[in-house]
Amino acid sequence: MTRANLFKATLKEAEFNNATLRDAILTEASVESIILVNTDATDANFRLTNFTDATITHSILDGANLSGAQLDRATLNNVLAEKTDITGTDFTNAILVGSNFKEATGDNLTNFFSADLSGVNLEVGSFIGTNFANADFFTAGQSTANLDKADLTNANLTNVDATGITFIDGLAIGADVTNADFSNSTLIKSNFTDAIGIATAIFDGADTTDAIGL
Repeated sequence: MTRANLFKATLKEAEFNNATLRDAILTEASVESIILVNTDATDANFRLTNFTDATITHSILDGANLSGAQLDRATLNNVLAEKTDITGTDFTNAILVGSNFKEATGDNLTNFFSADLSGVNLEVGSFIGTNFANADFFTAGQSTANLDKADLTNANLTNVDATGITFIDGLAIGADVTNADFSNSTLIKSNFTDAIGIATAIFDGADTTDAIGL
């Protein structure tokens, strides 16, 4: 199905195993509860597609356009999603364990509220103003990511590698930063009020100018 055009298609509860959806167009499609296993969707266009309750496992979404897509309650298990466009994408309560979003681009409309980002790679990604409130980043890597003005209120950042990130004007109120590593990060005007485990977090070389709670 390489370069297939499925614009506004309805594929609810469909199942694709070892499928090829490279460069496919599924813009505004309804694919709730779809199952994708070992599927190659490199550079596919999923703009405004509804993936609510979808299950995507061991698949490739590198370079895909997921802008404005709904992935609330979706499960993305060990998915490769490097350089994806996730501006305005809704990952509320999604499970993204072990997935790779290196160099992905989100924005202030991207929503990871209460998402499970355990072991997820956000390295070199841009998530300016993105909502990560209540998200679980346990052991995730977001080294050098841009999280300026992002909201990490009550997020679980235990053991996270946050070296070199920029988190200017970011919110980490009530976040658990136990053993998190913020070395060489830019945390100017960030707010860590009531953060848990501050004493165990590493801030070597970080710029904490006007930061609150540190």
